[in-house]
Amino acid sequence: MNKLIAISLLVWILGFSGIKNSTTYADVVLFLSTDETNSIEYSFDYNCLNYSIDLVNNAKKESMNASIVIVFLEDGERHSFVSFETIDRGVVYVEPQNDGFFTSIKIGDKLCDTVWGCIEGGVISNYFLNQHCTKLFGCIGVFTK
Repeated sequence: MNKLIAISLLVWILGFSGIKNSTTYADVVLFLSTDETNSIEYSFDYNCLNYSIDLVNNAKKESMNASIVIVFLEDGERHSFVSFETIDRGVVYVEPQNDGFFTSIKIGDKLCDTVWGCIEGGVISNYFLNQHCTKLFGCIGVFTK
C-alpha cells in the first residue's frame, strides 16, 4: 500500500494527471464565475499560495489543466497565482483572490491584473511556472523560466 501511495504522489507531482486539455477561455471564465475560492477571506494563515492551491485543486476536479505560478518581484516580495492552459488563447493567468486576469507575465514588466490593477513596486524579476504545491509539502516546480 505504501508503494501505491508513493507512486500516486509522484505521478501527481510530475503532472501526469491524465487531464486532456480541451479547456477554452470561455470554460475558464465560466469556471471562475461558479468557483468560490475568491470569496475566502485573506489572512496570515490563508494567503495567496493557499488561494492558488485551492483554485488549482478545484479546477482539476473539473478536468481543467491548471497550475501554480510564483513570481518574484524586484522589491523582494513574491506572489502566487494560477495558470490555465486553453486551446484558444494559450496560457492565461488568473489572480485567485479576485478572478482577474494578469495582463503580462514577463521579466521587467509590472505585475498587473484586470481587477486590482498594478501592484505598487511590483516589477517581475523572475518567475516559476507549473508549480505543483500542497499545503503539506510546499511547492515543487517542473519547469522554470
